[in-house]
Amino acid sequence: MTSKAPVNRKGRRMGHIITSAISSLRHLQCDEIWQITRVNNDIRGTIWVPELAPSQALFKLHQSEWKEQPPETWWLAYEKKFNDELKTDEKLGALRRLWHAIEVGKTIALVCFCSDPCYCHRRLVGIFLQQHGMTVEEFDKNTINDGAPQQLALF
Repeated sequence: MTSKAPVNRKGRRMGHIITSAISSLRHLQCDEIWQITRVNNDIRGTIWVPELAPSQALFKLHQSEWKEQPPETWWLAYEKKFNDELKTDEKLGALRRLWHAIEVGKTIALVCFCSDPCYCHRRLVGIFLQQHGMTVEEFDKNTINDGAPQQLALF
């Protein structure tokens, strides 16, 4: 994803947002890693920001009614509920803190436990931020080249 980076009010290049699964932590190149989960797992090198996780009520709804269902059956309802939550004072406060960090040029990674970004709150946070002028990209560890030779699939 290449685009001209936004500039802040002083004309300096702003930072950007990376979204990713926690399983990709060791591959992320950023200034800060924000763990946007309901529970703090004390993951070294991360800053726990539960304000950007789904509310306890939405999390419980997902766990009790939707977890075992195909995402196509519940995702639109989840998306609407979470987007409504993003407009609450608690979440807007965290989004403002994030904006200020990006404005001074930091690259911030937003990470959670979801393996599929298509059905994940981190993607919804990313879309919200893009709508407000931030550069956001989803990190996919499957696209990195770590110098190891490629393993050919024979079957």
